[in-house]
Amino acid sequence: MKYLGVIPAKFASKRFPGKLLHSLMGKPVLSWVIEYAQKIDFLSGLLVATDDEEIASFVLKNHRDVKVFKNQIPVSCGSQRILEISKAFPHFGVYITIPADEPLVDYKEINRIKNVLRMNFSGDIATLYTKFYNKEDLESNLSCKIITNRKDYMLYNSRVVIPIYKDGSRLPLQEYKKHVGLMFFSDYFLYKEGDDLWSDWHSSMTETENLEQNRFIDFGARVQMFEIKHNYFGVDQKWQIDSLEERYKKLNS
Repeated sequence: MKYLGVIPAKFASKRFPGKLLHSLMGKPVLSWVIEYAQKIDFLSGLLVATDDEEIASFVLKNHRDVKVFKNQIPVSCGSQRILEISKAFPHFGVYITIPADEPLVDYKEINRIKNVLRMNFSGDIATLYTKFYNKEDLESNLSCKIITNRKDYMLYNSRVVIPIYKDGSRLPLQEYKKHVGLMFFSDYFLYKEGDDLWSDWHSSMTETENLEQNRFIDFGARVQMFEIKHNYFGVDQKWQIDSLEERYKKLNS
C-alpha cells in the first residue's frame, strides 16, 4: 500500500491572513508542518497543493525536495483538494491530507500507529484524535470535540463541549476526544464516492458547526478514528501563535 501525503496550503484566511508564513518560534508555520510530514516514515510521496504564488514560491525556495501541485479547480475546504490530487496521481492506495495550520504534531506519534493503521483501516476515511490535556482547549470553540461509537467510528463533531451529563456536569477531562486534523482517504472510496461527497448538496451539520468532517458523517461515510498523543493545537487566529510558543516552551523546558 502506497501513501501520498498532501498539505493543502492557501495564503488567504478570514481570521488570520498569511498565517502559514507567519513565524512560530523563528520558523514559518508551514515549514514546521512540512518538516514533520517529511519524517512520517510510511509516506511514499509528499506534496504541497496550493493556488497561491507566494506559497508556491516559498516552498520551492525553502523546501526544494517537496513537490508543489498547482491547484486547477476551486474547492470549499482543504480535504476536498484530495479528490483533485487522487485523479492527478492515481497510483496510491491512501491519500492523506495534512493540515497546513497545525504545526506541532509529533511525527513519532504518527509513525507509532502506522502498523495499526495498515492492519485496521477498514473504513472509507480515517482520522486521528487525542485526549484533552488542557481545560482551556476543551472549553475553546476553536477545538473540535468528537463523539465516537464503541469501535471508535466517528458519530459527530462539535465546537461545544460534548457529551455532558443531564445536570450539566462534565466527564473527566481526558475522557473527551479532540480531533487532530490529518485525514486518510482510501483510493477506492475517492474513486467510488468522491465526486458525490463534495457536490453541492446541503449539509446542515457541516454548516452549523463549521466543521467539514461532519459532511462525511452526513454523507454516510464510515470515518474510523485512531488515537495519538497531541498536546498542541492548530493556528486559527493570530493570538494563538504566542499561546503555542508558551506551551511549547513549557512542555520542552
